[in-house]
Amino acid sequence: MPVTIYLDKRAVKPGAAAPLKIAIRRKGITAFIPLEMKILPKQWNERRKEVVGHPNAKRMNVIELLPRDHLPLQCL
Repeated sequence: MPVTIYLDKRAVKPGAAAPLKIAIRRKGITAFIPLEMKILPKQWNERRKEVVGHPNAKRMNVIELLPRDHLPLQCL
């Protein structure tokens, strides 16, 4: 079950902050769960899927350090 962090830029005006979401894929269906955090698109490293250049970048990236079996996936 692939779990990745996703910057949702779909409905964001240029220069505005975009919400971070967790993308969970299971059996061909993807669910996006909001993380209640927003960052500017220039603060997002798409290749590494992490926050950069933000005062709280280290704290915001901590979810990537957690083992996959510790993420709260009871909703699936």
